[in-house]
This record gives sequence, structure tokens and C-alpha cells, in this order.
Amino acid sequence: MGQVLVQVSDGVFDSTGKIYDNREDLQRMGLHFVASKTKPRYEITCDKSESDKIYDFCQQRGLSWIDFPIEWTRSADYRKKQFNKVKPATKAKYRCAYCGKKLPYEKIQVDHIFPVWGTMYIYRIRERAKKRGITNVNDPKNLCFACKRCNQKKGTDTGLWIKMAYIGQHEIYWRIRHGLILAFLGFMLYRISLIIMLTSTDAKLLEFLKYIWKPFLDQPLY
Repeated sequence: MGQVLVQVSDGVFDSTGKIYDNREDLQRMGLHFVASKTKPRYEITCDKSESDKIYDFCQQRGLSWIDFPIEWTRSADYRKKQFNKVKPATKAKYRCAYCGKKLPYEKIQVDHIFPVWGTMYIYRIRERAKKRGITNVNDPKNLCFACKRCNQKKGTDTGLWIKMAYIGQHEIYWRIRHGLILAFLGFMLYRISLIIMLTSTDAKLLEFLKYIWKPFLDQPLY
């Protein structure tokens, strides 16, 4: 059996600090304390047989126990993996896969496309990741660059965010998108200019607009 991450905490409806009362026994079993405002707990990475022993202990003491396959937990080097895999988009700047914003190394964040929390706790999300060939939450295929705003906005959400991440990692997508936006803005500017040229009585304005659009006009407008 592979290794698992074991978490031991107070029961869901227990606020009496049972993990504190049992701290010496937990430490003897090799668990270490993890401070957290929302869920203070003890943790250990071990094999499944050892996890089962800890489970039996928790059952006897009324503690909450859960374990996760280690491959679905956050690693310490996932950020390094992403920078090794992907080169800067332009001039030492990395592009957010969600909004397209370009940021330097110091400001860009590395996001887990299928979120760590989701793959740890929700079987359905884990299976969706596997369908994309992801068997480890820290797999480079599950990583993308993100600006702080998008990363916080996404949180543990999935759905459309996952599609956006996989599309947005391709530089060609942003080039095509920006090209289409510029083409649309140019078209709208032309339409507005055309309306002004057909309705305005300001001679200087008309001459200026005709000069700008002359290369695109095959015949007089009026």
C-alpha cells in the first residue's frame, strides 16, 4: 500500500480540546502538531497499516481521524516544477492562465487547476482529474500560472475555471483573442467614423476622418 497523510483533530461537535489532552500519546506515535485557526490538528505521513492503528486509537479516545493518499496532498516543490516546465511569455513575465495578465516571477502565483482541497476530500473531483491523466495533484499537468486576484477568486472552485486554465496556458489563445478584440474595436471605430462622416457638417472633422480611413475606402462616401 502507498503512503497516506493522516490528520487527527477534535470531533466535529467537540470543543473540549481532546487533541490537547491526548497530545503526548499522539506525539509518541510520531504525529506533529499543525497550528490552524480553523482546524488545529496533528499530522503524520505513514503507510496505511500505521494509519489504521492511529484510527483505532482515535476511535477509543473520541478523536476525529482522516487519511488521504499522499499523492493528493500539496508538495513543497510544486512551484519549482511549474517554473521548470514553463518559460516566461515575454520579457521575463509569466501570463495568468485565467485573465491573461503578465507578471514577473516575484508576483506570479502557481495554482493547482484541480484544487488540492477538492482532490483530498472530494472523490468526484479526484476522478475528474484522473480522466485527464492526473494521478498526482502536483503533476505539472495540474499546474498553471495565476495572478493573485484570479487565484483568490477561484479558490476551491472547479467547473469553468478548469476549462479556462487549460485553454489559457496556450500563448496562441491570447494572441488570437487580443487580435479579435483589436479587430472588433477597429471595426466599431470605423462604423462610428462613418456615421459622423455621413451626418456631420464640420468640414475640418470630415477631412480628418477621410484622411484616416482613406486607405480603406474604395469610393466616395457621399
